[in-house]
This record gives sequence, C-alpha cells and structure tokens, in this order.
Amino acid sequence: MKQTLMDKYLLGESSLEEEHTLCRLLQAIPPTERTDTEEALLLMLSAPPMMDENDLFTADHTEEYERIVHQRKRRTLWKYTGIAAAVALVVSLGFILHIPSNENIAVAYVNGKKVSDEKQVLAMMESTMNDVFVHSDTEDELYQLFNPK
Repeated sequence: MKQTLMDKYLLGESSLEEEHTLCRLLQAIPPTERTDTEEALLLMLSAPPMMDENDLFTADHTEEYERIVHQRKRRTLWKYTGIAAAVALVVSLGFILHIPSNENIAVAYVNGKKVSDEKQVLAMMESTMNDVFVHSDTEDELYQLFNPK
C-alpha cells in the first residue's frame, strides 16, 4: 500500500486524504530505517501547504499595499529632502566663499602692464591730476580727447 501511495503521489494523482495517509505511514517508519526516497517524500508532505491560486486573488491585500505605498512615499520624500539639503549646502558655500572683501585695492594699467603697488598707483594718480589742474587749457584738452577730428 505504501508503494502504491508513493507512486500516485509522485505522478500527481493522489488525493489529499491519500497524501495524509502516506505521511502517517512514512512517519511511522523509524528515521534510521527510512530510505532516501521515503525521507524526501516525508519532507515534501510535511512542508506547509502552498497558497491556493484562488486564495491569491480573493485574499484582501489592502494593508500590505498601503504599507508599500507609504514606504515609497517616505523614500521619495527623503530623496527630495536630501536633494534640497545638498542644493542649499552648495549655494551656502558659494555665498560664503565668494563674499567680496571690504579692503580697497589700487590698480593701474600702464602701457598694458598691471601695477598693483598702492603707493606707486597713488603717486601716478596724483601726478596725472596735477597735470590736469596745472594746465589752464584743460577744457581744450578734454574737448580734443573726447571729440577726435
């Protein structure tokens, strides 16, 4: 009988009642006397039953769906929060690193060369201003300068 039930089970022709009977018969055999096939069948018969196809589609999975949607919303929120924080950090660092200094810088270009020594630039400016105010025909010079012929 045991062999007949085993054959029917392996061919997929056994009923649920026959499977329970086979499981009881195999459990009755001492573990040291079971063959490898009997041991494998006992493991298969003792496994928890799989969900029926119909149960899969009729079961209420609303809670699980809501949990997954909530997790995705939370991940999206964290992603956008992280992006906003990174942008704010970059903008803040940009403002901090590019604050214009409050010190005065004296620079002059003489014959295409940059002169940045403050004393030298101020001396050149004073000399130029003296030349402008010493000449009495400043008005004529400015007219010639800004109105070329």
